[in-house]
Amino acid sequence: MKGNASRDYSRDLQEKLEIYFIGLVFTLLAAAVQTARFGSGPAADVFELVSWLCLLTSGLAGMWRLEWIPVAHVAHGIQQDAEELIEQLTQQENRGVRMTTFDGREVTIDAALAALRDRVSFRELEKADLTASARRRYRVHKWAFVMGLALMLIARGYAPARAAIASPTNASPVGVAAAPHVTIASAPAASHVAPH
Repeated sequence: MKGNASRDYSRDLQEKLEIYFIGLVFTLLAAAVQTARFGSGPAADVFELVSWLCLLTSGLAGMWRLEWIPVAHVAHGIQQDAEELIEQLTQQENRGVRMTTFDGREVTIDAALAALRDRVSFRELEKADLTASARRRYRVHKWAFVMGLALMLIARGYAPARAAIASPTNASPVGVAAAPHVTIASAPAASHVAPH
């Protein structure tokens, strides 16, 4: 029971983290749209729009993955129930019981065990497919978020960085004092007076 409690706690914590992550993605997307300022440059505008697309893709992929998590849990639960029933029927067979009720009808234990093993095999394949699909969606969810955040930072920092690089500097070299600017006024021209 202790192991099951720890597993349930870790699963609940993981689901809460996934919901928080999706909320964070959509919050950043809404903030980016509301605070966007276009016109600083074509490249910055393109980075801004692509970052919105990446964040939207990340949020939708996360919601899509979250939608299929209960389906995976249901498939895993059905598989566990079938495995427990296989164990119970095997114990009955070892005690000499030959018939049992399975799916509402009387069948032999061998037939019930064969049907249950087929059900377990099918659920294992279904669970493996759901797990692989969930991992693909999580990769899209995570890396689209990283890409969107990086592109948004580039778009917002493009104009300030460009202005800082292009602005002229009037600072003198280190250790060299700027020479004072001295204006020399020209002397007035001497007046020539003819002698009388």
